[in-house]
Amino acid sequence: MAVLTSSTRAISSKYLTRRANCQALSSHCKRCQSTSTTHSAVDSSYLQNEGTIEGVWIFHRHGDRAPNRYLGSPAYHAAESAHWYSRIPPVARADAAAGRHHDHYAALSEHFPPIIHKSQNDGVYTDINREPFGFLTYNGMDQMRCVGKRFRQRCDRYGYNHSKINGEKRSFLEDWDLRAYSTNYLRTVTSVQCFLDGLIGYHNSVGDERQKQLLYAGGGLRRYYKDAGRHEHMHPSTLTLSEDFSVEQSIQVQVRDKKIDTLNAFDKRPKMMNDLVKNVINMEGFQRIDSNAKELADQLSEFLPGLRGAPQAFGGTPSGINWIHANDHFVCRRAHGIPLSAFSDYEGTSDEAEVEKLLESLATPVCSHLSWRFREWYACPKLVAAGAAP
Repeated sequence: MAVLTSSTRAISSKYLTRRANCQALSSHCKRCQSTSTTHSAVDSSYLQNEGTIEGVWIFHRHGDRAPNRYLGSPAYHAAESAHWYSRIPPVARADAAAGRHHDHYAALSEHFPPIIHKSQNDGVYTDINREPFGFLTYNGMDQMRCVGKRFRQRCDRYGYNHSKINGEKRSFLEDWDLRAYSTNYLRTVTSVQCFLDGLIGYHNSVGDERQKQLLYAGGGLRRYYKDAGRHEHMHPSTLTLSEDFSVEQSIQVQVRDKKIDTLNAFDKRPKMMNDLVKNVINMEGFQRIDSNAKELADQLSEFLPGLRGAPQAFGGTPSGINWIHANDHFVCRRAHGIPLSAFSDYEGTSDEAEVEKLLESLATPVCSHLSWRFREWYACPKLVAAGAAP
């Protein structure tokens, strides 16, 4: 989860405003007052009310990731790990053509440096030791770049009017002051960095800026598909060079002090949130329906033994498994075209097709039960209030 803010330097970063001048916000307020007194009913469409977008908040989740946890038999752990390693950017790799090492995360962090407060896991990513499980994939990186690119297109069309100084257009970063925040996970920080890569690296393809494209700091999917997963042959053009991005354009991705961070209440106040969730779990209706799902959980555990005995949040529930991990098996494999029975004793056997069909039949019930659990949580006013409050 992350938030991107855009704010004038003259105003607190809580506000998102264009920095056309120091009086932008007050001018906007006066314009709104003038409009309201002139017209009895102001058109709500910002395309027709002659208003100006002063600021925008963007909240988004991370992109596509590898499953959070290995669930199969210990015999296939290395094989499945190797597969997911091929789908995520390595921390460092040798570039045979250039004769040097490239670190994908460092390439992004050069322009969008992460600043992690000491209160957040002593300044270390919470998920760094789980590689490759839970890591953002190449697909996830490009998803976030695409979101950033589309937002830039929307901003160019509706809210970014290229204000001028002495008759010359100002750049996007001259017109907007960007602030980026993230939770303390490598996948969320990298998602924000890729969003910014798409937002800033993309330029509206008109006039002199037609030739400018995405920066692709850290590489992207273009070579991934051409090389069938062999990233070591990635073309140098997919990596950002220092001359492509000026020092002035560097934007920090901040993981703030837990005391003031508002992005994830479970990280900020774990005991309070755990107690609220437990109150929901202990309700009679939750206990009854979750108990009815134990047969489904047991059936799935026969194929995914890692579900048995795995840590459960909030002290566990009657069904006995972590349903997010269970759903990961289906969502992540479908997203990457991996058979549900791959990396198991059934792969390549005469039973493979039958097992694959059986696992397919479990996908919807697993997803449905997880969705029901989340609905129960967020039907609780106290839990929702605690999650939404600063």
